[in-house]
Amino acid sequence: MNEIIHKFCNLNMLLHRPLSLKPFSKHALTVPRILGIRGYTSSPLPGHSNEPIPQPPPAPKGTPPEDHHPAPEHFPQPDFPWLCGSDPARIQQYPYRLDKPFTFIQNLLPVGLCQAISSWFAFGDIKAYTTRDYFPGEFLNGAKLALVPLFSGISEGNKERLNDMLASDLYDRYSKELEELKRKGYTLNIEVPKVHHVYLRDVWVTRGPKKAFSLQEQYRIFQWMTLKVAISKKTIKSAERSFIQDLHEGLYAKVDVMFDADVLFQLKRDNDVFKTDFARRPLVVSFESPYFEPAEAMSKPWLPEHKVPNWRWRICDIDDLLESERLESSKRARKIREDSETE
Repeated sequence: MNEIIHKFCNLNMLLHRPLSLKPFSKHALTVPRILGIRGYTSSPLPGHSNEPIPQPPPAPKGTPPEDHHPAPEHFPQPDFPWLCGSDPARIQQYPYRLDKPFTFIQNLLPVGLCQAISSWFAFGDIKAYTTRDYFPGEFLNGAKLALVPLFSGISEGNKERLNDMLASDLYDRYSKELEELKRKGYTLNIEVPKVHHVYLRDVWVTRGPKKAFSLQEQYRIFQWMTLKVAISKKTIKSAERSFIQDLHEGLYAKVDVMFDADVLFQLKRDNDVFKTDFARRPLVVSFESPYFEPAEAMSKPWLPEHKVPNWRWRICDIDDLLESERLESSKRARKIREDSETE
């Protein structure tokens, strides 16, 4: 078991040898029945109202009783970016992007259906380059097992582990927050005692060369919901080169995994409990792949015999923390631009 967790934490996903977690398949994992779950709230998911309210795990024998009074006001007040059970989702309704020529689809189909269809196409893209067993079943099993080392790493402030598991932006953000907590004398504890179900929320795929996104004067970027493609402007004007060739130049995937889970969050200072939250709620963890160039580098069967896919999933967001900030920043920049144009 430790070997399996270690493989996923180091994210060395060799696609010709997918994770094998059959003991968990029937009891701990619900392979997604649907794709594109959005607009959730922090209240329990439907169908579970008769289950008992979760309680924090009991303390080991011999543990002295804690003082559950709030931390004194003269202590530096802590702040950690975390969703509690009573908090709303950070993104209430995701503003999916629809570029021309795809905008007409929005007039024909509901946004929710468009979202599910685009995630389904992206789902198929990842599946085509991996194996039938690996995605989504083995991937979701690995994602579930990653929760323990992830949150113990955050709670302990284990930078070596977090650097190995997290994408650079999320690592930088959490490192800064954890340093601030430490400076104020607080300790953090995050646990997920039980996962009831696991779902795929959104599956994102980007196709085309990575350089296209820094050379937009040479490429056209098209996006429809969770699908994004980059096509050379020369290809668009040329009758000799197919745009399919551009799509095969690169591939990047991001998968939002939603856990219906019991989540414990605690902030302490010495024996004073500043904040405790224990609730069953949707917990969203986003995983991103490397940017494979060419796209075939994602899958071993497409590579020369001496090459092995550079499979290293990293966690790039938790509960849409960075994504919500990115959207807010983009919204502010757009407003400033519009205001300057009207002056």
